[in-house]
This record gives sequence, structure tokens and C-alpha cells, in this order.
Amino acid sequence: MTPMADQLPVLLLPASAEDVFPDLSRPLRRLGWQLLAAVSVGAVAAMVWPFHETVRASGLVRPSGENTQVQTLLGGSVERVSVQANQQVRAGQVLAVLDTRALQDQRRQLRDELATLERQRLQSDQRRVALASQLAALQQLNRAALSSSKRSVDQARAMLVFSRSEWTRYSQLQRSGAVPRSLVDEKQVRNLVSAAELQRAVQGVAEQQARGLHELARLREYLAQVQAAAEDQTRQVADRRTRLQEVERQLAQSLIRAPLAGSVVSTSLRHRQQVVRPGEVVASIAPAGRPFEVKLAVSDRQVSQLRAGQRATLQVLGCSRAEFGVLPAVVQAISADTLSPGRYEVSLRPEATRLSRGGRFCNLRQGMEVSGDVMTRHTTFGRFLLNKLQPAG
Repeated sequence: MTPMADQLPVLLLPASAEDVFPDLSRPLRRLGWQLLAAVSVGAVAAMVWPFHETVRASGLVRPSGENTQVQTLLGGSVERVSVQANQQVRAGQVLAVLDTRALQDQRRQLRDELATLERQRLQSDQRRVALASQLAALQQLNRAALSSSKRSVDQARAMLVFSRSEWTRYSQLQRSGAVPRSLVDEKQVRNLVSAAELQRAVQGVAEQQARGLHELARLREYLAQVQAAAEDQTRQVADRRTRLQEVERQLAQSLIRAPLAGSVVSTSLRHRQQVVRPGEVVASIAPAGRPFEVKLAVSDRQVSQLRAGQRATLQVLGCSRAEFGVLPAVVQAISADTLSPGRYEVSLRPEATRLSRGGRFCNLRQGMEVSGDVMTRHTTFGRFLLNKLQPAG
């Protein structure tokens, strides 16, 4: 020591670094070994700790199986929409109504035309019946007149025969001088008169036949015209009825109805004045009573990892995960092609129709949004990290 140090108090004696700071080498070495042991244990645990690789996608709850497509049989403008997606419908329930004002005007016009034609046809039928009666009466009258004329001819012929025989007999008596010439001339005149009367009677029969045939022909022609008009009116009535039935059928088709009871999966009916084409699919209905399935939309980059039978967990957005947990499910099918750009449809079958916990339930309903995690591979956490880091290396 220096002389100055000899003069300082003991408490103020100079100290070295070892006297002020403790020796940390031993604790640091111990901590390092502990960290190394922890990392080693963690690495070993990571290599054996089970881990599930998953594909996450979102989707909706849908009824399983094929859906029934609802098509419009009639095109036109929508007057009223009475349905929306995920709505329950009854068989025959009206989903929408098309604008039918033009059809109603056409029906009104056809009904007026049909009433007029039926009235005209009734009048034609009445005239036809009346003409048929007149024709029958005229035929009977002609037969009676002709019969009377023929009787007159027979009488005139008989009178001619008698007068001729009288003239002949008196002529013979006059040649023998039994009767005067004047009496023979009288018989001769009587014979000539009888011959003329016979000729007039025969001519009367011919004239009566001609008049009857003329009247009958006139009535028959008129009757044929009336019958032709009635037949044309009958054809027009049938045509109007056919057209009216077609309009009534189209009016019935203007009501777009549900063909069966079920739930509406989707619909393109949105608003009034929307134009639809004949045969256009406007709604898709899932029949009632079918189990639910979940449709997930998986990207085309991940769909190759999925297989039928893989397990999945579903988080139903309408059922709180904190309260009800998740719903297990199994992959049922994967669409063969994309249903939307860059997306494949994956169908999953839930293992239950509701989530439950602590006596509380949350039922699945059509249209509920779902977030699903499909377990694609069972591995370890370390292998998972190595797979993730491998492309970067």
C-alpha cells in the first residue's frame, strides 16, 4: 500500500470489481443449460405433439338431396313477389303473380264474341227449325194439291171416255135415222169439251208440280244457307271456346305456385316489373322432411386436399360458439367442377341437427351461415412447421 492508503479509514479502503459485483458466470451457465434443456424438450415435444392440418371455408346450411326447380310456363312482367330465400312454403302456395292485364282484356273480348256468336247460332237454329217446318208443310200441301189435280184428271178422263162413247153411239143411231143430226153434233161438242177439260187438268197437274218443286227448291236453298251459317257459327264458337280455354290456361299459369311443400333454397324473383321468360327457373325448393347438409365453398387451391369421409368441425354463426360449441360433421361429396369462379362445392353431413350444451339447444335452420374446418391430415406440430418452411428453403 501507498502511504496515502495507510492513512485512510478502513471503510474507505479501495475495492476491486470482484468485491462490488457478484460472480454471474455460474448462474448464467445454469440458465443456459435450462434454456437448452427447455428448447430440446420443446423440439422433441413438437416432433411428437399431434396436430391436425385443416382447410377452412364458409358455407350455408341446406337440405340434402336434389331440389325441385320451379319454372315459369308463361313469360311476362312480375306483378307481385310473395316468396324469399329460406322461406317455408306449402304445396300450391303462390310464389309470384305475373301481370295479366293484356290476358284479361283478351278474355273479355273473347267472352263478348262468344256470347254474340252463340246468340247468332241460336237464331240460326230457330230459323232452321222454322224453315224445316215450312218445308214439311209445303211438301204436304203440294202432295195434297197434286193428288187433287190428279183426281181432276181422272174425272176429266172419265168424262171424256163417256162423252166419246155417247158421241159414237149417237153417230151410229144417226146413220140409221134414229136420232137427228143436231143431237150427234151436240154429243160431238160435248166430247171436244171433255177432251179440252182433260188437257187442262193434265196441264194443271204439271203446273202444280212445277210450282211445288220451285217452292221446295227455294225453301231448300234458304234452309241450306241457314244451315251453312249455323255450321260456320258453330265452328267460330268452337274456335272462340278453344282460344278462351287457352287464355284461361295462361291466366292460371300466371300464378307461379310451389309444386310441393318444402323450403325455398334459392329464388331469382326480386321485385315488381321483373321480366321472366317462359321456361325460366325462378326458384329451387327442397322437399320438406329431408335432413340438413352443409355446403362449403372451397377454393380451387385447397380442394385437392379434401376427400370424402374426412372429419370436420362446424361453427354455426347463428349459434354462439362460446355457448354451444361446434358441430362435428363428415365430408360427403365434392363437386366435379367449379360452381362459382375459383370455388368448388363441398357437401358435409352434420352428425346432429342441433347444438347443445348445459341443457340449452340451438337448432339448425336452412340458410344459416357456417364456418367449417375440414381435417385433411393428422401430423405433428414439428412436421407441420417443416412443411410450411420447406417451400421457403
